[in-house]
Amino acid sequence: MQASIDIGNSSIKAGIFNNNKLLEAKEVEAKYLLKYLQQHAVDKVIISSVSENSSLISDLEKSYPNLLKLTAQTPVPLKIEYDTPATLGIDRVAAAIGALSHFDGPLAIVDAGSCITCDLISNKNVFIGGTISPGLQMRLEAMHTLTAKLPLLQLREPKQLIGRSTNEAMISGAVNGARQEIVGVLRQYQTRYPKLKVIICGGDAIYFDKIIEMNIFVLSNLVLEGLNTIMIFNDEL
Repeated sequence: MQASIDIGNSSIKAGIFNNNKLLEAKEVEAKYLLKYLQQHAVDKVIISSVSENSSLISDLEKSYPNLLKLTAQTPVPLKIEYDTPATLGIDRVAAAIGALSHFDGPLAIVDAGSCITCDLISNKNVFIGGTISPGLQMRLEAMHTLTAKLPLLQLREPKQLIGRSTNEAMISGAVNGARQEIVGVLRQYQTRYPKLKVIICGGDAIYFDKIIEMNIFVLSNLVLEGLNTIMIFNDEL
C-alpha cells in the first residue's frame, strides 16, 4: 500500500492507495498519523506540506526512509507556464495533476481552504496560473482582528443575502462576497475557454458547489490523487 499525505495549515489529510485506486481518505491528527499508516501496511509515502510541522516530517522520514517530499524541484507529469515556479504552491500543483486524472483541459480548479485558489489549465493541459484570495474563515477573522468592534464568528451558511444583524451581515459578506468573486473569475476564464470545466475541492467546497451554471464537479480528494500520481511518476523515472 502507498499513502499520500497533505499537511495543510489547519489539518492533515491522508489517502491510502493500492496503485492508482484510492481506498480511503480521511483527516488524521498528527499524533495518530504514523499509527494510521502502520495499520494500513503502508510502505511508500509522499507528502505535500504547506505547514512548518518539522517534527512530524522528521518522524515520517525516520519511519519511511524512501519518503518523497513534494517540492518545486520534484519531477511532475505537468507542463507549467508560471513566471515564478519556485513560489508556486505544491498543493496547487498536486490538485492540478489530480484534476487531469479525471478530465482534460480546459479546467478551472477552485480549492476552497485556508485560502481560496482558482487555477486555470489550458486546453493543451498546461498549468497557466490563477488567483489566490483569503479563505472564508480568514475573512471573518480579518474583520474581527482589524476592527474595534466586529465579533469573531465561526463560518456557516448565510441565512439570506441581506443580513439583518451585524453577525448575519458579516457571514453574508464573507460567503456571498467570495462566491461572487469566484463567479467573476470563472466567467473571465470562460471567455477565454468556452468549454471550461470547473472542479471544486477543499474543506469549504460545499459553499461553492452551486455558485454558477457551468460544468461543475466536486472532487474532494484532488490533492491526494495528484500526490499519488506524482509518486508513481517518480517511481517510473
